[in-house]
Amino acid sequence: MLGKDYHPMLAAVDRAGNVRKEAVDISRVHVDFRKDNINIDQAFLEKKSAEFTAMYPGEMSDFERFLKINGDVRKSNADKLLELGKDTSADILWNGAFLRLPRSASRADFADHRTYFFEGTRIDEQVHLGFDLASVVQAPVPAANAGRVIFSGYLGIYGNLVVIDHGLGLQSLYSHLTVAQVQKDQLVKKGEIIGATGATGMAGGDHLHFGILISGLEVSPQEWLDARWVKNNIADRVLAAGGVMPDVVEIPPASPPPAKQQPPARKRPRRR
Repeated sequence: MLGKDYHPMLAAVDRAGNVRKEAVDISRVHVDFRKDNINIDQAFLEKKSAEFTAMYPGEMSDFERFLKINGDVRKSNADKLLELGKDTSADILWNGAFLRLPRSASRADFADHRTYFFEGTRIDEQVHLGFDLASVVQAPVPAANAGRVIFSGYLGIYGNLVVIDHGLGLQSLYSHLTVAQVQKDQLVKKGEIIGATGATGMAGGDHLHFGILISGLEVSPQEWLDARWVKNNIADRVLAAGGVMPDVVEIPPASPPPAKQQPPARKRPRRR
């Protein structure tokens, strides 16, 4: 929690190593984030046993391995996202509000405080840093905005993961995918299908964990889905500072296959 004496600074460093810092005015807003209890049972551990063992090998019980993954692997994954945050374009590659997974229902919000229980005993606590969206099983996932793929592969608690860079440190994250359909360094358009939802990594039911990152740190994704917020807080300010928001050719997101062809996602999937 940030104290009332917290005063953020914005620093810019040129190629010669010169540093310029400016104070950033902020307005503190109190938010009561949601609390959620996650029950981990033996059926879940057995279901994920092979995947978790490949993720964190060694002689231990499925329960011990879960705790290692939920703690140590989660931290190493966060470090990897910070590393990926450095792989960003010096140009703005996106424009307009980011796309939400079509026809999806919210299953978890950004900054949900999660308490994990096993057989009635509290075993762990974590903060959920993303936006969980559920549609039909293996629903097509569109790129939320135009950019360049900087990661496409398996990453710990995220499972099959795609990260897209949109320039100037802004990136979007798509995890728990059944399959990724893009490769590293591939340029994608807004709405282009990049994969299908799934339950890989620390997920027990089919859904998309969608995230927005600034320099590798996850921030609230919901704001970036709001066209008015993006215009007022980002685009207008870039233009007022003499910058340019590019004209990005957009293609509409694909509609999910009819529900009758694939069973609907579970109403309350076990989530990361």
